[in-house]
Amino acid sequence: MDVPRSFKLSGDVRLLDDQFVIPVQVFRNGAYESTDRAAMSVDDASVLNAQLTRLLDERACLGPRRKKDPNSPWSRF
Repeated sequence: MDVPRSFKLSGDVRLLDDQFVIPVQVFRNGAYESTDRAAMSVDDASVLNAQLTRLLDERACLGPRRKKDPNSPWSRF
């Protein structure tokens, strides 16, 4: 079974032609495996940006689908 990899940014993202070049450190099972570069199209980056923004807003309870905690003093606002 293939273990999923995780990535950590290892430098500045650059725009090269119509793609973003993203330097990443690759980890497998929490252990460093390699440093590599990933490429992402401008269109895919735009979609990813929109999805990440929505998820981060929801996580911060700022999004349109904010779940109200009935025990929170802020739920009445």
